[in-house]
Amino acid sequence: MAALQVVSDMGAAPPGRSGTLSRRRCGAADPIDNAGSFVLDIASSIVIEDRDAALRLLNECDDPAPAWIYPADYDHHTATSAFRELVARFESEFGCPCATSPTALQDTAQHNYIEIPKEAARTEAAVYVLISNYSPLATYYVGPLTVDGAGDVRHEVYDDVRQQIEHSLAESGYACLPMALLWEPYSGSREEYRAVDFTWFTRFFDHH
Repeated sequence: MAALQVVSDMGAAPPGRSGTLSRRRCGAADPIDNAGSFVLDIASSIVIEDRDAALRLLNECDDPAPAWIYPADYDHHTATSAFRELVARFESEFGCPCATSPTALQDTAQHNYIEIPKEAARTEAAVYVLISNYSPLATYYVGPLTVDGAGDVRHEVYDDVRQQIEHSLAESGYACLPMALLWEPYSGSREEYRAVDFTWFTRFFDHH
């Protein structure tokens, strides 16, 4: 599955971002479009398995704006509205309240998280869905997150639950990345991040 620009037939940008992108439902991934941007087709499962495609997406989102925790075109109101809609969708899908941070997260590239109770997810611990300020990036894992990070934990989640999570993210315009890839060393354009042993997870989902 190749890559990068996530857009909608309605012409709306991904959550929290301004501008017009184009999303087509499913099918083989498109190559580079006429403007030189990669296009990410939204499938029923939007975990980006292809490592090269995922890294291209991460690098495209690696905005050089001075505000390191959100991109230059970040719109907090739009991102918050989209996140609330996503929370409501998860609560409907799983039939229970899902906890989030009640206040805005500080000094982090993470917009917020959704905690799916272990009883609803049928997992050993709660499932955490993380949404980045750098739309459309998202990921999830079975908590708690250890100091060594987390691998691709989808094997710990029943297939129907995994599909619920990934489908809800896809339908809401988010691109889900495997934790195993996010825990790789940051290799983007910011030299100051490479110098302090950042990972891609640190860059887009953690405190700076």
